[in-house]
Amino acid sequence: LIEKYYLIADNLCKIYGVTTRILYFCHAIFVIMELWSREVEQHSTFAANNERNTSPPLQGSFE
Repeated sequence: LIEKYYLIADNLCKIYGVTTRILYFCHAIFVIMELWSREVEQHSTFAANNERNTSPPLQGSFE
């Protein structure tokens, strides 16, 4: 009887471990995508500023 409970607990731990790993993975991807899109946005606005005038205002690049 104890062995059966042990097996169930072991399986639950495995399932829990896998789900947390998947969640961490998805969260990491989400964070990377967010940072990447922000980076791309910054570069495109910086390029637009460069096209308009050769020296963009400093506040634009720190936003």
